[in-house]
Amino acid sequence: SSALIAALSMVNILDNKQYTKEDLLQIATKLEGHPDNVAPAIFGGAVVAYYDGTTVFHTPLHFPKSLSFVTFIPDYQLLTEKARAALPKDLPFKQAVAASAISNTLVAALAGNNIDTARHLIEQDQFHEEARAHLAPELTIIRRIAHQQNIIGTYLSGAGPTIISVVDETEAQRLMTAINLVQLPGKTYHLHTDLTGAIVQTND
Repeated sequence: SSALIAALSMVNILDNKQYTKEDLLQIATKLEGHPDNVAPAIFGGAVVAYYDGTTVFHTPLHFPKSLSFVTFIPDYQLLTEKARAALPKDLPFKQAVAASAISNTLVAALAGNNIDTARHLIEQDQFHEEARAHLAPELTIIRRIAHQQNIIGTYLSGAGPTIISVVDETEAQRLMTAINLVQLPGKTYHLHTDLTGAIVQTND
């Protein structure tokens, strides 16, 4: 998504297209197929977005600056096609209602700065994590390590295999040390939210 936004931004300048960020979002979403990653790449921060096949509806989401992300990236790749194939074709109605309620409450908790609720709900996904867990076994391991550190808020990033734990700044190094001690095949990073989004710099 970042590469796509970079390419579109260069075209915008070189061809004098005069696209706004809203224009870039619509174009990038049509090329990508969904706005999940291109929206925050353009606008920065956390963005909630929905694409109805024609128009992208989006809104920024407050994310406290005190929170950061302990991110584990495994050494192997997980093809999106394989991750999608692991998903069930149907969800029981009750599960779909519960999953939607969890997602809605999670977004509301973040917007309302209710971090304790948000952290717990991050681990209650019913749409995809259980079906994909076997493709990214580090999720269960890192979640267990985090819980041993009294840290809640670990999830599978998109289709995976990256594993992310939402942590307070004061907890990050402790969790990274605990993860590194088990020597999982991959790398651990301490990342922060980019609040700026896409920037074009030119050398005149």
